[in-house]
Amino acid sequence: MLGRHRIVDIVAGWRRVFREGAALVVVVVGLCLIAANATAATERRVALVVGMGAYSYAPHLPNPPNDARSMAKKLAKLGFDVDERVDVDFRDLARALREFGIKAQMADVAVFYYAGHGMQVDGENYLIPIDARLERERDLVYEAMALDLAMGEVAQARTLGIVILDACRNNPFVERLIRVAAQPSRAVSIGQGLARVDDPPKDTMVAMATRADAVAEDGDGSNSPFTQAMLEFLEVPGLELGLFFRKVRDAVLRVTRGRQEPYTFGSLGAEPFFFNPLPPNRQPVIPALAPVEFNDSAVARPLAIDGLTDPDGDRLVVRLTGLPRGGNVRLGDRTLLIGDALTPEQLKNVSFTPDGSFRGQAGPLTFSVEDGRGAVVFGSLFVKIIPSNRPPTVAAKELVQVVANPLGLRAPVDPDGDALTITVTAVPKVGTIRTGAGAVVKAGDRLDAAGLESLSFDPGAAPPGEAGSFAFLVDDGKGGRAEASLRVSVVEHPAPTVAAASAPPAPAPAAPEPQAAPVAQAAATAQPAVPPEAEEPPTQIAAAIAPTPPPAAPRRPQPAAAPAPAPPPPTPKPPAQPAVGVFPTEGALRDCDECPALVEIRPGSFVMGAAGEDPSSRPEHKVTLKSGFAIGKYEVTAGEWRACVAAGGCREVPELEGTANNLPARNLDWDDAQSYLTWLSKKSGKKYRLPSEAEWEYAARGGTRSTYWWGADLGKGKANCKDCGGDYDRKTPARVDAHPANPFGLHGTAGGVAEWVADCWSPSHAGAPTDGAVRDSRNCRQRVVRGGSWRNDHTYATSASRFYYDADVRYIANGFRVVRQP
Repeated sequence: MLGRHRIVDIVAGWRRVFREGAALVVVVVGLCLIAANATAATERRVALVVGMGAYSYAPHLPNPPNDARSMAKKLAKLGFDVDERVDVDFRDLARALREFGIKAQMADVAVFYYAGHGMQVDGENYLIPIDARLERERDLVYEAMALDLAMGEVAQARTLGIVILDACRNNPFVERLIRVAAQPSRAVSIGQGLARVDDPPKDTMVAMATRADAVAEDGDGSNSPFTQAMLEFLEVPGLELGLFFRKVRDAVLRVTRGRQEPYTFGSLGAEPFFFNPLPPNRQPVIPALAPVEFNDSAVARPLAIDGLTDPDGDRLVVRLTGLPRGGNVRLGDRTLLIGDALTPEQLKNVSFTPDGSFRGQAGPLTFSVEDGRGAVVFGSLFVKIIPSNRPPTVAAKELVQVVANPLGLRAPVDPDGDALTITVTAVPKVGTIRTGAGAVVKAGDRLDAAGLESLSFDPGAAPPGEAGSFAFLVDDGKGGRAEASLRVSVVEHPAPTVAAASAPPAPAPAAPEPQAAPVAQAAATAQPAVPPEAEEPPTQIAAAIAPTPPPAAPRRPQPAAAPAPAPPPPTPKPPAQPAVGVFPTEGALRDCDECPALVEIRPGSFVMGAAGEDPSSRPEHKVTLKSGFAIGKYEVTAGEWRACVAAGGCREVPELEGTANNLPARNLDWDDAQSYLTWLSKKSGKKYRLPSEAEWEYAARGGTRSTYWWGADLGKGKANCKDCGGDYDRKTPARVDAHPANPFGLHGTAGGVAEWVADCWSPSHAGAPTDGAVRDSRNCRQRVVRGGSWRNDHTYATSASRFYYDADVRYIANGFRVVRQP
């Protein structure tokens, strides 16, 4: 008689074989698939799949052979080395298990799948081959395979073992042994289904197609409900082992209407395992987003952020990380806040409504895009708010010389016909400004148009030299404003009243004649007024690499027969001679045949920024550059970029394919510029870098203080922007030499391509270095671009205009020019 204690003694040794062995998973009833914790691409996987149906001494089971064949095919597809055995006897099953155990020793993951009859006796589980008779309980040792033995072989795997049993069917062998055990001399417990597995080794899972001591259904189809559910979920990539089995459980409960519930025992570590791993995750893709402009009319308009994609088809979540100022960002009637989460479809419908509180560069709408698998990318859309009301216009820059006579100012006009208020904001430090009636004019006085036109300057006993500035503000009462100023100087010799182009006034005569009558000399500029203490002539000097003769001394003013107001000025032209102390250049330097042409810039001082422009250009502040530098005469060209590509130093830029060599290189991010500079430094043997923001503006102004380097007015055809006039192609920028050079000899500082500089973006000039150094910070994500591009309007092309872009984002309108260290 084989009693309970004898059976326990027989299998006790088997338990010791694997109790301290490799991690093991046991899945009972319907082959509970549980996977290893390494990817199929790198781990070695082995499997033994057994199906018993053609029993010699019991009715045939139709589904187990089908289940085994289906599972073997599926596991092989998932990278397992599969040994498939169907309808084998005890000897063949034992041999197959031994061979499987040897292979498992060299594998990371081992899976044993069994479908067929199984039973429990005295709490121990057995698998029954097709030749079993089981006429007495002791025959279990000779005719049935103890589950502990199978688990011992699976446990040889280095990382994870998985045993899957679909073996809890209605079993005739159980009834046979129960009849034998019913004799008084027998004390054996024989139960339905399989017993619990309560003592698996660590990192071991035991899973059954149904609860312990219960019978599983064979199913009406070609596969059992449990195996069919596993086959379906093995097709799904990315199901971690625990989640895989929970989904199988839910599917079986649903199909059997709650009659059969798969069950698991044991525990696993934190390292995940996937039967069907996902491919390596790829980041979501955000397309380049062109800046958008809104007028301040408080009308909502969609931002139209579209094109977010994921190469893996993952579901994307968009989270707002920053909002533009001066308005509200909405999704329908809902006002969005930082931290709000959206779908890509919702992001396409987000709109912006200006609230009238701000005009200019409103900053970007910034957002993150997450794919739910750890990949996060960031995007930004820049917003600019432009006024819908047109400001008044004032006279173009003029040169007026008077002797206690009318200044010749013309009344401003408003294109909308609005009534204008004129307020005096500054008067010269010496001398007197008078109305036509002789009244003295002071700062704060209000004038009408006739009063402005009647103003005159009386130098009195003022000595020769700078008298100061007269400035006034024009307001249309609707938010539109314009400022104008006259710089007044007293000279020692009378001169006729003349109108000049946009050049600053010529220097005073080097050898003044004695006993000459005082003369007032005024230069009117249609640019924001500057405090008197900042109105000193620029001291910067630009010189060619090859020295050129200094400009001829200015001619002495000639006496005027009768002072009179200046006539309307001719169309402004680029100054024939730059401001005081500045020398124009003709020559340029190249360090090699493929190197950019350079212009040498000498040290000097200038006033950086502009009081009346966008807040990012304020405050005005004096910058002194103590060291000279050489800067690119042009923006880096497509031809120069191709030379770097050919040498292996730079990437290919598809947008430059087929373009002329003399067009500017574009669609470059800040890091692309660094790659070119590294190559150029190695090629030339000289140190090249990007200009600092102060160096760029110093060189771009060319010694001038006006809105544009050529004067206060935009004019026509002076720069390459969308409303600058002249030839224009929205798809392509102009040649780098298509427009005149500034007084320092630089081309393309207004429009063309927006030029990367070295500085990290700051929202204003507050706290900016006064020595021209780079303004940088750690982990800087946004860098400054200067000069505007051919796709922007003229407000971006002023000498003081600033903008910024994500340093790692390539935009079609961004390029750069180089600086060479001394």
